[in-house]
Amino acid sequence: MKKRYVLLNYTRFGYDKFISKAKEIQTGLSNGIFNTVQPTPAEVTPLITELDNLWSQIKLGNKLLIPQRDALKVTIISMLDRQGAAVNYMAAGDMSILVQSGFDISKVRENRPTPTQGATPKVKQEGGGTVILSTKGIDFEDFIEAEVDGPDGFCKTYSGKHSKMKIPNLPIGVSLKGRMRGVNGHGPGEWTDSVSFIAYGSAQHDNNTTV
Repeated sequence: MKKRYVLLNYTRFGYDKFISKAKEIQTGLSNGIFNTVQPTPAEVTPLITELDNLWSQIKLGNKLLIPQRDALKVTIISMLDRQGAAVNYMAAGDMSILVQSGFDISKVRENRPTPTQGATPKVKQEGGGTVILSTKGIDFEDFIEAEVDGPDGFCKTYSGKHSKMKIPNLPIGVSLKGRMRGVNGHGPGEWTDSVSFIAYGSAQHDNNTTV
């Protein structure tokens, strides 16, 4: 059985459609089965309402609000991406869960291979226990998964649209390992080789620090 997942692509939506879809997603995620999804609908919905108000004023002729509108949309998209990644991880392809989320669901495409294996990721320090993992060479993917392992049983999985992914809230000053893979309707591709690194509390380190 081919694995299904929610889509994280809003570029095809104009502002009216984007606002409507964002509201639909928050309504879907208000279902109790999604109570572990972060950020919560209570955090995202006020921003959608603010965007709706800005867009209404712009349509009435207040063009000075366009930069504020565009910046707010970027913030909301980032939050929707995080919600969608959480839903994909939670559902693990279970359509009975996915369809309740409010997100659009992937279609099954038959003539595609499993995603190719990417190169060993590179690590860029952002400071504050945050790094950026990036890889090249993953083809035929619909989204990317990253996994970071560390001491004392630390293991977290992240997912997103791109092969360059910000990984926050990592333990600082200890040896970690990160790897990435592509996923599509045929399932996950092969993991990259792991890169070893240390996450720092300050970004003032070599951008590709490994251990």
